[in-house]
Amino acid sequence: MPQHSGRRPAYRPWGPSGSDPGGKRAAAVVLDGEDALLVATHGSRRDAYRLEMGWCRMRQWRTLLISAATTLVLALAACAPTAPAPAAPAKSAAATAPAAPSSALTPVASVPSPAAAPTAAPAPQTFRQAGQSPATDAGIFVALDRGYFAEQGIDLDYVGFAAAADMVPAVATRQVHGAGFAINAPVINAVARGVEIKAVADKGSLPPGFGWEAFLIRKDLVDSGRFKDAADLKGLTLGTTPPINAGAGYPALARVLQQAGLSEDDLRLEELSFADLNAALAGKAVDVGMQLEPLVTAAVKQDIAVRWKGLDEIIPNQQIAVIGYGPAITIDNPALGRAFMVAYLKGVRDYNRAFTTGVGRPEVVAAIAKYSTVKDPAIVDAMVPVGLHPDGRVNVQSLINDQRFYVEKGTVSTPIDMHQLVDDSFVEYALQMLGPN
Repeated sequence: MPQHSGRRPAYRPWGPSGSDPGGKRAAAVVLDGEDALLVATHGSRRDAYRLEMGWCRMRQWRTLLISAATTLVLALAACAPTAPAPAAPAKSAAATAPAAPSSALTPVASVPSPAAAPTAAPAPQTFRQAGQSPATDAGIFVALDRGYFAEQGIDLDYVGFAAAADMVPAVATRQVHGAGFAINAPVINAVARGVEIKAVADKGSLPPGFGWEAFLIRKDLVDSGRFKDAADLKGLTLGTTPPINAGAGYPALARVLQQAGLSEDDLRLEELSFADLNAALAGKAVDVGMQLEPLVTAAVKQDIAVRWKGLDEIIPNQQIAVIGYGPAITIDNPALGRAFMVAYLKGVRDYNRAFTTGVGRPEVVAAIAKYSTVKDPAIVDAMVPVGLHPDGRVNVQSLINDQRFYVEKGTVSTPIDMHQLVDDSFVEYALQMLGPN
């Protein structure tokens, strides 16, 4: 667009010579040509002077009229419709795309702001979590029930597994994103062979008062006086999960026997799943068992057994189970893992608040009963709660101690670096979002 210099244009006076038309120079000029003929025809120089003066005025008016007429013609021409330009040749979609408007030439109102344009909410991402619906998944269940995963843009797909041993391979081969599992001898051996998993958060530990794994003694043995204390384990049959000396309960058993002056040779070990243990106690196939909640509470309520001692009394703060991520998270999509952790820790904190202060306890109990294998809210409410660290931190030293036990018992041949197995980055991110508990 043309720009003004800011200076006032120079004024140019009207007249044929740019000077006074009545002066001598003007008369001399007009006496040439046609003006000389007028003098000769019409009389004296005085008359010629008057004529010349009138003629000068006529020329001034003529110049004014010509200039005004020219301006009018140009104005009319500008208002006249113009012929349409020839159609441009057809171009590709890319070639015909409009150029970006110039902000200097385009009114602001005609250029919509990108922030003002409506944008669709991103589609939720699916997180496939492997599990067996135990009560120890309480943090997940509470977060799911309260919509915390949805808040983080996650569609949680809880994938049920019949055998815990199948979950680690599923995580490592990207069939699922994560799982809850114990860091026991088989898992350590798998990691030593190169299986790609990371322990990223607590999913079951034993802080004092959270003895959700405990020793059960057959009720008739207690009532009869056959069993009073640890020394009375001698000669009894103990039901425990396989393989022997490869699970998180065995270090506690070894400590109990050591304190009583006993060894494994002083009792008989029977390999049983947690699901089969109560029935074996009821049928007197075994005398003692290491059982998990809520099956501990169920056995007590059914007068099958007596709860003797929680493992939190034997090895306080022992790390039993963790949330584990595989390469589908740690390599392919860490952002999804961080979002999961934020939602999970919100659920864990609500869970802890419910079982330590009573705030929201009925709702938390209902959520656990809704999603876990324990469908009776009364049992959920009565059971000893699982320990879940409110900040999600994994007790690495506990894992180191347990691995040392497995090495001594020969169930782990190649120990691993537990600091490499545990990845705190996801918990640290969640704590930045939520703050410390």
